Amino acid sequence: MVTFRVFGPFLFSLGRRYDKADSLFLSMSNHIRDKSTRKEAIWRQQTLLAAFTSSGAKQRINTAAGSVVEEIVTAVKYFADPREEEAIKIAVRRIVKLAAETWRFARLEREMITATMPAVYDQDHEFAGPDYWSAHKTEDTPIASLAGTAVPDERPKLLLRIFPVIHREPKHENLRAADEPPDEGCIYHHGLALYDDAKAVETRREEIKQAAYNPTPLSPASTSSSRGR
Repeated sequence: MVTFRVFGPFLFSLGRRYDKADSLFLSMSNHIRDKSTRKEAIWRQQTLLAAFTSSGAKQRINTAAGSVVEEIVTAVKYFADPREEEAIKIAVRRIVKLAAETWRFARLEREMITATMPAVYDQDHEFAGPDYWSAHKTEDTPIASLAGTAVPDERPKLLLRIFPVIHREPKHENLRAADEPPDEGCIYHHGLALYDDAKAVETRREEIKQAAYNPTPLSPASTSSSRGR
């Protein structure tokens, strides 16, 4: 949900000003793209430039960001400690604000830049291969690119993708300079994933095992109350 809502191509440029505006423009983009990648690139760049420089653009971006924050918080609050709800909202707001401010520059490029996070069970996706998903470690920074990270022969089971692959498509030949070599695209950031041998997973597995061996005893008050009933 974070990947889809934050990195949607038109979300923060058009927001909710018009009904289904982001979906409509995304559909138009895909339709043009099927016929001509070059024409779609030029159309998208001009459309986004007009959206970002029009009157009230910043207000629309803030409105869209607010709706995204609420949607994400609503989705995760059932899995979180209720006492931490406000802290979670603040953290999500910071991520969305940073994405809105940074991603708008990438959207003005002619080449499509996308963030991809396939489902765990999706093995047919272009970026589902293990080379794109390095193991996340709590002591590592999630910001620096992990390109070139050595991949072992046998990988543990992938449990959860936690940061998307951010990549740029190849430059169209008609948009390259005469002396510019062929372009094959670029991966700005490899994905991060949680595997079943991660320290956090091992710790939680041990906690569950200990809880099974040592169930929480009933308090004296609960025991007497049960006997009375």
